[in-house]
Amino acid sequence: MKNNISCLILAAGLSSRMGKCKSSLKWDSQRSFLQKIIEDYISFGCEDIIVVGNSTITPFRQAKFITNPHPEKERFFSIKMGMQQVKSPYCFLQPIDQPFTTQSLLKKLSCNIETYDYVVPCFEKRGGHPIFLGQKVINTISNSSDDSNLRIILRSFLRKNIAVNNDFVLRNIDTPQQYQQYFPDFKQPK
Repeated sequence: MKNNISCLILAAGLSSRMGKCKSSLKWDSQRSFLQKIIEDYISFGCEDIIVVGNSTITPFRQAKFITNPHPEKERFFSIKMGMQQVKSPYCFLQPIDQPFTTQSLLKKLSCNIETYDYVVPCFEKRGGHPIFLGQKVINTISNSSDDSNLRIILRSFLRKNIAVNNDFVLRNIDTPQQYQQYFPDFKQPK
């Protein structure tokens, strides 16, 4: 079922601690992190999937790819580039290195936006990802300066925390050791 929700996948980082592009890390024997995440959002009904990546990412036809020409400008520059392409009134913000998204989580987040500006999954009171953003937040990010900060921008909006009973919303794969911890069947990136 199609919905009026976009997804912005952040994959433009330099992956210096990982030593390899995180989007190409294996999720399972058939799919990379990027393939798995795109499939999750297609299954959820998102038609507008945007990937802001670096020049090493291989595009997939199911998503619109934008190359961040300045990955050194950090994460917010990528977020702004992507938000300027969003066509829907709602958007999931999905980092590539937090690929543990589930259909039930996406549904839980999207069902709670009505009276809030954005929704955050929380495990033991710690906010995780993906974050679900409403139109006012999307517009503010799109029109902000390049050196803004997402956390500072979000402080001026009404937030809804959604408690989850699993730490997967906090898991972040930044190093070969973290990858091996959650994916022991695959060799560490080289």
